[in-house]
Amino acid sequence: MRARIKDNSRNKSVLNLFAYTCTASVHAALAGAKKVTSVDLSQNYLDWGKQNFVLNGLDVSRNKYQFVAADIFEWIKDNTEQFDVIFIDPPTFEFEKVPRYL
Repeated sequence: MRARIKDNSRNKSVLNLFAYTCTASVHAALAGAKKVTSVDLSQNYLDWGKQNFVLNGLDVSRNKYQFVAADIFEWIKDNTEQFDVIFIDPPTFEFEKVPRYL
């Protein structure tokens, strides 16, 4: 999946929802994406994501890389920006904790 993101991100704006530590975002940035926005509920995970950018030689102070700590469902309601590539990798849950609708 990371290779597919890398292959399809050059000169495009990329949105990574449920970004976790921004691995997909790093691959998009390394491929030459014009903008990468990473959204996750956890600021801690996004801080690790920024570290991953730095470890890969990417300058996180550039405006082309955004790290947004927010509830994805709330953030998406207010977002008006358009993206060329959107990667969505929601977290999985234990089966017993998922409500059953039959």
